[in-house]
Amino acid sequence: MKMTLEDALSRGVEAHQAGRLQEAEGYYIAILTAQPAHPDANHNMGILAAGVGKLDEALPFFKTAIDANSGVEQFWASYINTLINCGETGNAKIALGEARDLGISCESFDQFEAILNQGLVGDSAPVGQDPLPHQLHPIINLYNQGDLQQTLAEVQQLLEQFPHSVVLYNLQGAGCAGLGDLDGAIESFRKVIAIKPDYADAHNNMANIFNDRGEFDLALDSYRAALEIKPDCVDAHYNMGITFNEKAQFEDAIECFVRAIKIDPKDAEAQQSYSATLAHRSDYRDVIKHSDLAMALKDDPKIWESRLFIWLYHPDLSAEAICAEHIRWGERFPEVSGTLFVNH
Repeated sequence: MKMTLEDALSRGVEAHQAGRLQEAEGYYIAILTAQPAHPDANHNMGILAAGVGKLDEALPFFKTAIDANSGVEQFWASYINTLINCGETGNAKIALGEARDLGISCESFDQFEAILNQGLVGDSAPVGQDPLPHQLHPIINLYNQGDLQQTLAEVQQLLEQFPHSVVLYNLQGAGCAGLGDLDGAIESFRKVIAIKPDYADAHNNMANIFNDRGEFDLALDSYRAALEIKPDCVDAHYNMGITFNEKAQFEDAIECFVRAIKIDPKDAEAQQSYSATLAHRSDYRDVIKHSDLAMALKDDPKIWESRLFIWLYHPDLSAEAICAEHIRWGERFPEVSGTLFVNH
């Protein structure tokens, strides 16, 4: 009796789960010979390749699986995770956005977003310079869980094996920053840059530390260095705008937010910061427009707080309208609003 594709897939998965990888590969290859775009066989071939460190070979399999069936969250999770591990952070962000636009959602997406937004991984370093993905993932998980002391301990241990790892030093810098050790953070980011001067995320991360220390000119220099390497780095444009605001250089800040929004119109924080800074021009029509856009993009208490502050100074809004907005805020975020507005 001739074996069907479904039977072959079932046997392949069974062998795969039992650790008989060569046998599993044989079933998957047989399926792909008969049906090259078979989504499950492509995905499982990608898992096999990634499992032995062949990340570049895994990516086309995951991409084919998604092209064949874009509605499976595991296909997207495997693809984005492998892009991150390959250092293709730009493509990982694009893929994450595409998945969410399709309504795909899974628990790992938030973790991916945190890794990408925090710049914990960046462009690929020379082979052998950084730990393998299975060595890095537990440390990144510790960082995301807020266990920064243990993160630094694990990083220090791996640095003995990988003394020139830009990813490890970048994690070390992020961990030090989270613990308030700003000098230690800068030292770590400087080590990253010494090893890999074109690591844009490290320049951006170091600029953030300078900003936190009130060293705004040093921060601006580091943001500019990041943007020379990576002109489309939304975070650097946005953070540079925040620094210009700290220096009361509002027109320069507006230009930075405009560039950030041009690159990523869905960046809610950039939209809201642009809105708030436009208030210095008394251009309240655009202020409200971009504040509304920010709220539509992200239902976040900090965005609401900024909006409420703007409304207090809007010359054309009545006291009733402002009060109504405060009531809406209180109903939407009762756990937070009470800390801002206390009845007397």
